[in-house]
Amino acid sequence: MGTRLKRAKGVLEDTWSKVAHDQADRTGLSALRVATSLKKGVHEDVLAVQLNMNQKQNNPAAPITFTGDDVLAVKKFYEANKRRVAYTGPQAVEIDKNQTVLDKGEQIDTEGGLTC
Repeated sequence: MGTRLKRAKGVLEDTWSKVAHDQADRTGLSALRVATSLKKGVHEDVLAVQLNMNQKQNNPAAPITFTGDDVLAVKKFYEANKRRVAYTGPQAVEIDKNQTVLDKGEQIDTEGGLTC
């Protein structure tokens, strides 16, 4: 596949992602791309530079800055979710509920612990 065709394919995929996917979908797709690029030998700092350039364009009012370590964390989180969800819905509900209770200065019930 020629360079122009690959580039056009990428633009079409990104446009489709904007229309057809929500943030959770886009996050997963981006994490997959990061993990794939790292597996192919692209250095994490190169990906960080690209992400930073994208942020300046896509989020000019408050661009998020990425480091090579951040890129490696994205890969790590992607790998953690390969077989099963790394952080389940019920766990999030319970932890968020506990944090709300703690923020009110109250004590949480620690009897049963969290389910995994």
